[in-house]
Amino acid sequence: MRLAVERGEVRIQWPHLDYSRAMSVMPASALQTLSPSAARIKGWARFAGSHANAARLRDFADRFEGLYPEADLPSECPSDMVYVEFKDVNVGPEDLIARLRELAEPLESLNAELEVGSSLEGATEELRVCIRDGAVQVLRPALWNEA
Repeated sequence: MRLAVERGEVRIQWPHLDYSRAMSVMPASALQTLSPSAARIKGWARFAGSHANAARLRDFADRFEGLYPEADLPSECPSDMVYVEFKDVNVGPEDLIARLRELAEPLESLNAELEVGSSLEGATEELRVCIRDGAVQVLRPALWNEA
C-alpha cells in the first residue's frame, strides 16, 4: 500500500495489477525473482506435438519440487496439437518455459499466455508470460494508478 500526505490529508492507495500499462522485462531476471517451489501458474499453452508430449508435460508438472502438485492440468490433443490449461499449477516458470520449448514441434508452433504468481503468504510479485510463435515476453504489471 502507498501512503501520501497532501494538504494535511492522508491518502491510502492499494496496488492494482494493470497490464494495459505493463512493462516488458527480461525473462531470465524477472522469473528468477519467484521461488520455483512456490510459483503458481494459471493460463494456457498450445503447440504442435503428439499426445505423448501432453503426457510428458503433465508428468513434469506432477513431479516438480513444488508444494502443491495436485493442481489441475487438463489437456486436449486434436490432430497433433497440444492444448493445456494451467489452473494453479505449482511449477517453476523458467523450468516450465524450457519444457514447453522442448516439447513444441516445431518451436514456432508454441503460443501461451501464463499468469505467474506465488503461493507464499504476503507475496505480491505477479508476472504475465506471453509466448507468440516461440518468442517469450515477460510483462510486469503497473501497480499504481497515477491519475
